[in-house]
Amino acid sequence: YYTAAVGICDDNKVSPLQSLWYSSAPKLDVVEFLVEKGPQALLTSEREYGNGPLHVACRNDAPLEIIKVLVRGCPKSITKPNLRFQTPLILAREGRCSSDTITYLSFSSFFQKLMEDDPRNIQFKIDELIPLLCDVHAIKLFYSLVSFCCRLGVITSKEKETFIHRGLRVVQKYINLSDESRKQFRMVLLKAREDLIITSEQKDSLYDLPTQIESDSYFD
Repeated sequence: YYTAAVGICDDNKVSPLQSLWYSSAPKLDVVEFLVEKGPQALLTSEREYGNGPLHVACRNDAPLEIIKVLVRGCPKSITKPNLRFQTPLILAREGRCSSDTITYLSFSSFFQKLMEDDPRNIQFKIDELIPLLCDVHAIKLFYSLVSFCCRLGVITSKEKETFIHRGLRVVQKYINLSDESRKQFRMVLLKAREDLIITSEQKDSLYDLPTQIESDSYFD
C-alpha cells in the first residue's frame, strides 16, 4: 500500500533512497527495492548541495554492488555535477571508495560522456573526457579518438598534442600497478614519443619509459 511513497521527497528534496545513508550503510536488497519502486528518486537532487542518490552513495563509500544498481537505474546521473560542480566520480576519488568502484565509475562516466549527444565543437567533448580517463584501455580509445579527429581536420595537430599529453598525465595518476597494465601504458607512451607528443626527456623523467619496448600495433 505504501510503495508509492518511496519516490516522495521531503521539503529539502531528500528522497528515502538518499536518506538511507543518514543512519547506517544500507543493504543491497533495500536499495534495489527503492530503485525498482521509485526510480524517479534517482533524478532528484537535495536543495543544499545538489547531491543525487549516486552522489550520496559515493560520498559515503558505498560498495560497488550498490553503485552499479544506482548507475543502471539512471545512467545519466553518473556525469551530473552537484552544486559544487562535483560529479559522483570526484566524490568517490575524494573519499574512501574502493579502487574497483572508482574504475567502474570512471569507465561508466567515460562511456556516458563519449556517447551523449553534444551540439558543441568536438573540442569540448574531448576536454571533458580527459578527467574521466582511468586506465590504459581508456587512454588507448581516447588516443585513437583524438588522432582520428586530427586526421579529419576537426582539431589541429597542436590540439591533438595538448589533449593527449593531458590525458597521459591523468591516466598516470590512476593507472593500475599490475605488470600488464604498466606494460601496455608504456607502449602508449612510446607511441606518444614516436608521434612527437612527448620528448625523450619527458619520457625518461616523467614517464620512465623503457627504450626497448616495441610499438603497439593497436595504434597503427
